[in-house]
Amino acid sequence: MTEQDKKKNPRIIKLKEFVERVQKAYDGHISLVNAKKLTDAVFLVLHDALVEGREFHHRKIGRFKTITLKEQERFNPKTREKFMRQKVRKVRFKPSPHLVEDVNVNKVFDD
Repeated sequence: MTEQDKKKNPRIIKLKEFVERVQKAYDGHISLVNAKKLTDAVFLVLHDALVEGREFHHRKIGRFKTITLKEQERFNPKTREKFMRQKVRKVRFKPSPHLVEDVNVNKVFDD
């Protein structure tokens, strides 16, 4: 990641940097290509599980799950026209206590 990219938004981790960190976590014993394949495979499995409506739990990260919002009557505020919102599935994330603690221990607030 270049310094210019970090200056744009230092709080966002790009896929390239993420893959480099995965490679570094393996002490360089895997190539960047294999680290990218591993990263893509993990995200694909998570994606497929959520599409199937299954939950993903990780003790140190948290829980990903899908919820279904029921059909609901809504209205357009401009026209006052009523309409029915269809059933919708959404992805929710609940951080684990470990993640919450680690995030708050570092206390890096750029706001």
